[in-house]
Amino acid sequence: MPLTTANTRARFAPLATLASLLALTLLLCGCVVQGTTPDLDTGPRGDYPPGPYGTGEGAVLAPLSFVNPDGSTLDLAQIQADDRNRLLLVSTSAGWCTACIEEQPALADLHDRYSPRGLVVMVSLFEDANFLPADARLAEGWQQKYDLPFLVVADPTFQFKDYYDSRQTPMNMIVDLSSMKIVKIILGADSSAVENIVGALL
Repeated sequence: MPLTTANTRARFAPLATLASLLALTLLLCGCVVQGTTPDLDTGPRGDYPPGPYGTGEGAVLAPLSFVNPDGSTLDLAQIQADDRNRLLLVSTSAGWCTACIEEQPALADLHDRYSPRGLVVMVSLFEDANFLPADARLAEGWQQKYDLPFLVVADPTFQFKDYYDSRQTPMNMIVDLSSMKIVKIILGADSSAVENIVGALL
């Protein structure tokens, strides 16, 4: 049979249909090429999840408030309300904590690589080098000294003291911003473990 335009279209129509179905399936499944994952909700956000709140993995993180370097207040609700944000990494730090200081470049690297996918990195300082409560000035100095491109806040009342033993500082807490549930708490400076979890979720 002569190969006409009509015959060619008829022969390749099933293949075109199959390709279209495959593309649709990948789109609905959240193709990894786009850096998405079905584990985190990317839909519009509502209000901050209501309690009960807890301090362990799987619990909903309370709507805590912190002090920005300029003295203004930063609420977790502000971070949660932006639906472009998908995952929060909170790292507690103190001026006396050598491991915390050494961890800052790794946190900056995580921010640079994963913030386009929805990661928010926040260092929460609770004490200075003299074990005095953190303040806005400490947060500002910390951010400038280590040239950090992410959020640095002061937690003068050390709200995270109920979440872990401060002798194991830093604490790295990973939170799903769609539900505000604590996904993982990692004690001590373990940047590889943090990166593995962030990479798997984003």
